[in-house]
Amino acid sequence: MRGKRVIFASAIALCLSISAGAQNIDRGYFNKSRNAMVFAPKGSWFLGGSAEYSLHENDKLSLSVLKDFDSNGFKVSVSPSFGYIIKDNIAAGVRINYSRNNVDINSLSIGVAGTELDWKDYCILKHDYSAALFLRNYIPVDHAGRLALFVEMQLSGNGGQSKIHCLRDGNVVGTYSTNKGASLGVN
Repeated sequence: MRGKRVIFASAIALCLSISAGAQNIDRGYFNKSRNAMVFAPKGSWFLGGSAEYSLHENDKLSLSVLKDFDSNGFKVSVSPSFGYIIKDNIAAGVRINYSRNNVDINSLSIGVAGTELDWKDYCILKHDYSAALFLRNYIPVDHAGRLALFVEMQLSGNGGQSKIHCLRDGNVVGTYSTNKGASLGVN
């Protein structure tokens, strides 16, 4: 019984000594003292974004259920963003996005349990666009101001169009669709 008391007392003493060494770090939101951590100072502008381009080509590809998969296509996507730091470590900005996909399926066969499905001369063309307003809160991690995490809330709207058509018995047959949407998100 005495051994358990010694271990319990030692654990409490260790916890107290660890918590006594803890310090309060001001992240720069409320206190404007000299030691406040600031990653993004008020009045700064920032610019960022991404771009993507990819090609694919399948020449008579065969997998377990896919047979004679012959297709080619591309994808292009551009997404710039810019913003302004309205208060230390708090930013507001805009992000826009545009992407375009094109897939030409020359032939595709799918065979499952003795059932065969064949596609020939299909074309899929799709483009999407979106715009978002965001509010970003930076959380500095180091005192040098080089590393930070952020939490972002955004309000976005999007839209797009797609066409799918094929050549059947010498005639072009297909569908056309449009989409629109809005979202509120937290990253």
